[in-house]
Amino acid sequence: MTEYHFNAGLARRYGVNGAIFLHAMAFWIRKNKSSGRNFHNGRTWTYNTLEALAAQFPFWSRRQVERIVSKLKQDGALLTGNFNKNRTDRTVWYALADSVLEVYGLTGQNGEVHGTGWGKPYHQTGKCNKETVTDQLNRPTVVPGAGLAAREEVPTW
Repeated sequence: MTEYHFNAGLARRYGVNGAIFLHAMAFWIRKNKSSGRNFHNGRTWTYNTLEALAAQFPFWSRRQVERIVSKLKQDGALLTGNFNKNRTDRTVWYALADSVLEVYGLTGQNGEVHGTGWGKPYHQTGKCNKETVTDQLNRPTVVPGAGLAAREEVPTW
């Protein structure tokens, strides 16, 4: 039996479905980071098709996974790109926003997040041939149903 986990603070911000998805992405990103794989544009990425993700989450349909990804992307928690060598390959690559990386302790030494500052371009380690990561980072983060209190740090219970 497979177990699914999530961070309660992220669930408050992005909903339980979003928090479950982010937790799974954090697992794969941590795995890739530790083995030095899938590093592009200053971040460690993981990739999969929507069909494969739906198979990993048997309680969600492909369409539900697509909606969860879209919402997390819109809310600024998830970045997407395409670093496939074959430009016709539409497998989507996923990276976590800095705020989510911090929740999972996926930051560099001394608490620094891998990357540059807000809105600054990353050094080129690979070319993203879909939507640019910098464009996604320049969008303001949307925290559903929250005012100033939403800017507080997410607890990591």
